Amino acid sequence: MQCGHQTGRGAVVCRWGDASTVGSVAVLGITDIHQAGAIALQFRSAAEH
Repeated sequence: MQCGHQTGRGAVVCRWGDASTVGSVAVLGITDIHQAGAIALQFRSAAEH
């Protein structure tokens, strides 16, 4: 998973891809990339189960 700031929108976008899934999560209102990554990881884990 990689996360990066979306310029001008106040969001962090995290994306991932592996052998069975591809996805992205936009975390709005959070500028801390590590916090957004943790949220995206929780979302990914929940969505894959």
